[in-house]
Amino acid sequence: MSDIHELARACRGLVNKSRTDVATLRVRAAAQDANHTGARSEKYERMLPQQAKRHLRKATSHEQKGRKNLSNEKLGTPPDGVKPLKLLSVVIPARDEEGCIGSTVEHLHVELRLRNVPHEIVVVDDGSTDRTWELLQEASERVPTLVPVRGVSPHGFGRAIVRGFDQSRGDAVVVMMADESDDCRDVVTYWKVLNEGYDCVFGSRFMKGGGTIDYPWLKLRINRLANVFVRALFGIQLNDTTNAFKGYRRTVIDGCRPYLSPHFNLTIEIPLKAIVRGYSWKVVPITWRNRRTGAAKLKIKEMGSRYLFICLYVWLEKYFSRGDYKKVGD
Repeated sequence: MSDIHELARACRGLVNKSRTDVATLRVRAAAQDANHTGARSEKYERMLPQQAKRHLRKATSHEQKGRKNLSNEKLGTPPDGVKPLKLLSVVIPARDEEGCIGSTVEHLHVELRLRNVPHEIVVVDDGSTDRTWELLQEASERVPTLVPVRGVSPHGFGRAIVRGFDQSRGDAVVVMMADESDDCRDVVTYWKVLNEGYDCVFGSRFMKGGGTIDYPWLKLRINRLANVFVRALFGIQLNDTTNAFKGYRRTVIDGCRPYLSPHFNLTIEIPLKAIVRGYSWKVVPITWRNRRTGAAKLKIKEMGSRYLFICLYVWLEKYFSRGDYKKVGD
């Protein structure tokens, strides 16, 4: 009889755990939508049992601590009489992303088409060893704006993005990740901001209205420390410089050449060069969700010194180049 009682208690425990996990997943999805619209996610906590509430608060506490109100922050005023943009190029580097590249492209295309954004989606296969290239070929039959590009050796995240720049035709460019961690709706926001006349638009996950879901604990701490270092070194208020998801006018892409970063350090080279060289910029809140398939490509141990090199390189340009690389008038 005691064995039966123990088995019943174990079954009840599994059921309660399952309910907690399901409720947690539901509230995370709801909180992502709430964060995107600037709404507070506390009201969704009523959906949760007490254990899931504690789990969610612990997982998202860094957002409340790290957010700063950077809304409408700008460096330089966009010029009057700016010509409207004609085409948005979304550049997506992809390496071994067979589990998500198809949905990433299709969801992005649907969102941009519904919002009447003229666009092309340039996906650069950066030496994949899985079916990524094959799936891109199949997706191009369903998505007429998809432009698959095969990367050439030597490979690297930064090299793939630059190759995407070279193959794109738009007068506005957004760099987006292939794992669908970036929100397609934020791409539309970037397009609108660039059409206001700004040269750059930077997303921040750590400001009011922004947010993250399932950010790995260690990477989060390293990210925040790295961004504090960048802010102190350059005296800027941008608190998410290391995030790759950013938008630029074509004049910025061309004005920041040549690019030195073959890897993930390109994600800080472009925005820091743009700021130092006098391009106007604006920060908007964005949402980010950790990948659900595949493996992350960023290797922190390999990238630390490369990030530092680019920071110091652009810092030297800022203080010792005597303005030789500053933005020239349109």
